[in-house]
Amino acid sequence: MEEKNAGITSVIRQKALELGFTAVGFTKVRLPDEYIRKYEEWLNRNYHGSMDYLVRHLPLKKNPELVLENALSVICVSLLYRTEDCLTDDPHHGYFSIYARGRDYHKVVKKKLTQLIGEIHKITGDCHERAFVDSGPVFEKYYAAEAGIGAIGRNSLVISSGYGSFFFLGELITSLPIDTDSVQNFDPCRGCARCLEHCPVNAILDNRQINAGRCIAYLTIEHKGIIPYELTVLMGNRVYGCDSCQKCCPWNRKIKITAEPDFSCRLTDDIVRLDNLIKFKPEDFSETFAGTPVHRIGYESFIRNVVIAAGNSGDLKFIPVLQQMLAANPGEVISQHLIWSINNLTAGNCR
Repeated sequence: MEEKNAGITSVIRQKALELGFTAVGFTKVRLPDEYIRKYEEWLNRNYHGSMDYLVRHLPLKKNPELVLENALSVICVSLLYRTEDCLTDDPHHGYFSIYARGRDYHKVVKKKLTQLIGEIHKITGDCHERAFVDSGPVFEKYYAAEAGIGAIGRNSLVISSGYGSFFFLGELITSLPIDTDSVQNFDPCRGCARCLEHCPVNAILDNRQINAGRCIAYLTIEHKGIIPYELTVLMGNRVYGCDSCQKCCPWNRKIKITAEPDFSCRLTDDIVRLDNLIKFKPEDFSETFAGTPVHRIGYESFIRNVVIAAGNSGDLKFIPVLQQMLAANPGEVISQHLIWSINNLTAGNCR
């Protein structure tokens, strides 16, 4: 049986790499009580912000058998997304997280996982799988670390000693009794606290967790509604995501570029100029960002973030544009941020 399992593991690894995944690892589906306790404590301290679905998902996360009957193992994969820098760092341009500049990774990784399921069933048909990509009731970072993909860093991201942290994670929960891989026995952050020092909003805690309610990635992507003004002034020109805690990480110093063509940059400097983005109507937003992760946040969150970036720009030319937008009564959320941005520019503040 052990030889058979080892053979299956070897073939699955080979097929996953042939599909373009950067790395693949295997672990058991069981979860230690201590990890669950720490996660529940994180939720109880409201570090999840307004992501109430994390509370709703908890019973499923704690009991993988509720996700897949007879679940035994987890096949973990990673896929690099870092591309050559394609956009300027000019503060008068909106900043979009590196991972969001190409095709929506949910679609890319899910398609590859579906193909991998097909390959597994060619080997052995007596099994069942469910695929997850950053959107299901799965402790993906815990599983990735246990499967040897990397180790969890101070910024709560999985860091690989071979290719840093600019990669996506995906999982197949399976009924196969697969041999497990070894955990990477290294601490990527020993003696280093650069991510804590570079986080603009002090969202990184000292226990390899984050206060998501302060994180700019959360604020610009997950959070709906009004963003607290003590945080908007710290957001700078960030329209979607952040990347600060990854760009400063020593493990990302040697840039590893993805070979996945779907992650090629679809944006240009002309598109992301703030004086261009501020003019976007819903149809412009859809036409420009369809098929990318940005489109998932919707027009209202997008234009809210652009308004904040304009308010942080220090460029007084935005004041009449913002005033005109306010006169059109765009709704409470946008109106409140328009007022803040106009006042911030009038006061001469910028970040």
